[in-house]
Amino acid sequence: MRYPPRMDRRSALLALSAPLVLAVQTDADSQPPLTDHPPGRGGLLFLGLIGGRGVDATLLSRLPSSVRPAYTAALARRLRLRPLQTSPEDDDKQMRMARLDLRAALIAMSSRSAAREATAYASEAVLWWEWEGIPEGPLVEARYAEGHLQRQRLSPLRPFLSLFLMHRYRAAFECACEQLVQRSSDAMRQRSLTRERDFARHGYLTARASAQVAEPLVAAMAEDIDLGTFVYIEGHPHPGGR
Repeated sequence: MRYPPRMDRRSALLALSAPLVLAVQTDADSQPPLTDHPPGRGGLLFLGLIGGRGVDATLLSRLPSSVRPAYTAALARRLRLRPLQTSPEDDDKQMRMARLDLRAALIAMSSRSAAREATAYASEAVLWWEWEGIPEGPLVEARYAEGHLQRQRLSPLRPFLSLFLMHRYRAAFECACEQLVQRSSDAMRQRSLTRERDFARHGYLTARASAQVAEPLVAAMAEDIDLGTFVYIEGHPHPGGR
């Protein structure tokens, strides 16, 4: 399989699977960051902000120099709101920790005035426990985010959630493509997967259009998601037809 056979418990929110290990560098004397990420994987800047583990110099170079200070400032805000935590073994505690990480990232990418809405969103969002390479997980997460934005047209969380939608819809697209290969003999499942693939493609393109006209940092992070050859499962077409 080209996807992780069992996602980390917190990947229901972060999708930080085995190939990704990031570290924060605080000064020139810091230990070299641990890096083991496929060069073609998109969205690592987005995931690094949620997880609070920052990025190494190679990943940071994906951003235009004009927005790098804004990214590092957002990461610093995220870490002030919620310092890095050791992941507990208990499943329920891990999910609570993941929701707190999401809240911190939402506020860091918007403002403290958005804290109440960010807290409510992170507390109530529908999150899939494990994706396991099937599209339903990232799709339900994306649909909840879309529903929130439809209810809150002027939401200050919109820039961050546009990136969230891009990542989740692209992951769902890749999952559907993979399952179409794996389940080639199941005609009924093939029809369902084709609908999910096409739905994810449409959702991705819509979210991309929104993110690309947002503030420069959001647009640059959207480009990082878009230019990657994959975000979750390698070896499938780009939902934008690249």
